[in-house]
Order: sequence, then C-alpha cells, then structure tokens
Amino acid sequence: MYGDSFESYLVGIAVPNEGFIELAKQNGIEGSMEELCQNEELKKLLYRNMREKGKEAGLYGFEQISKIYLEPVSFLKKGCMTNTFKI
Repeated sequence: MYGDSFESYLVGIAVPNEGFIELAKQNGIEGSMEELCQNEELKKLLYRNMREKGKEAGLYGFEQISKIYLEPVSFLKKGCMTNTFKI
C-alpha cells in the first residue's frame, strides 16, 4: 500500500503470483503476465475481491485501497527489495 498525504486515498501496488493467472483463466481471460496486469476487467475483479476481504476484516473505507497497480516483475528481481521486504 502507498499513501500520499496530498491525496485522500490509498493505492495498492501488487506483484501477482500464479493464483492470479488461475483467477484470470477462471474468468476467461488469457495472456502473458504483463498483459494480465494491464487488463482492466481483471483489475476490477481483483479490486472487488480485496474490498470484500477488507470489509470482512472490519476495515474502514479509508483503510482500504481505492486504486490498484499490478506490477508483473518482482521487486526482488528489480533489486528494489530484500527477501525480508526491506527497501
């Protein structure tokens, strides 16, 4: 998650795993990981699922993401993060 004090919403930045590809196939969407990450229909589906899970967990609206960005390449592979998720 990323929050900017100049904005009124949170952005979720995620690197999908193999389950994401399965979710796409179950919904009749195919393509490379890069293509899937850009697919608006799939982003909306993932967003709705995340919002539902957040509600089940008792999160308030401002604690949940409002926009999502899907990155096809792991931050580890880009050299931006360690294995323990430290920048």
